[in-house]
Amino acid sequence: MLMPGVEAFSSVVRMLKAVVTLALAVRPYLKRPVDWVGAGIGIAAFALIVAGELLDLVKDAKARRTIASGEARDVLRACVAHAEEIQHRVGKGTLRASVMTLKRGKLRIVASYRMDDEPDRDIEYAPGQGCCGHAFDSGRTVVGDIGATYKDTWEETCKANDGRWPWGITKQQYEMTREIEAVLSIPIKVGDQVKGVLNLDDKIVPDEALFKDDGFVDALRGYVLCLRNVMKGGSLG
Repeated sequence: MLMPGVEAFSSVVRMLKAVVTLALAVRPYLKRPVDWVGAGIGIAAFALIVAGELLDLVKDAKARRTIASGEARDVLRACVAHAEEIQHRVGKGTLRASVMTLKRGKLRIVASYRMDDEPDRDIEYAPGQGCCGHAFDSGRTVVGDIGATYKDTWEETCKANDGRWPWGITKQQYEMTREIEAVLSIPIKVGDQVKGVLNLDDKIVPDEALFKDDGFVDALRGYVLCLRNVMKGGSLG
């Protein structure tokens, strides 16, 4: 199945070829000005049909992205509920979830739960940057103890990390994620390729033993598989 963008581009190429073919076909018969006018009207009408087809393709691609985003959000909601049950945090409402995919060289959130009005909803990371970027780059699950890593200021945080940025993040990313205590980033693979990242983060200190436990991560694998299936449709992102 072609990705929506590739499918639309292929359709554009096919339709443009059709317009050019039509113009070349009628050219030998255009001997009088009135013939040119008639041909122009015909080609213009055909172009309008092409434009209508392209608009339908765009609308269809948007509709599929909306459906895929809704499906991913449902998966995230169920994932959070399960994680809260394991963490004995039902009713706390602080655990959040998101899915990130690579768009124009940056990891961006394409679906989320409990993040709609959060300032870090639009944050971006490069592969290898932050917990999500490390998970995407390495293909391995990454657990980040933010509460223990972040200090009161950016300068103190860098100093405590031997003068380096923790996980390669920028000062702006540090400021936007200061309220988070812990992050769990799980790569989402389609075949052998990492296509996205499932992130779970909490604004209150989680049970470290549970958060880092392999059994906890394994319990979330089913949700990762669901998200992978949504991604395989090519409409998420």
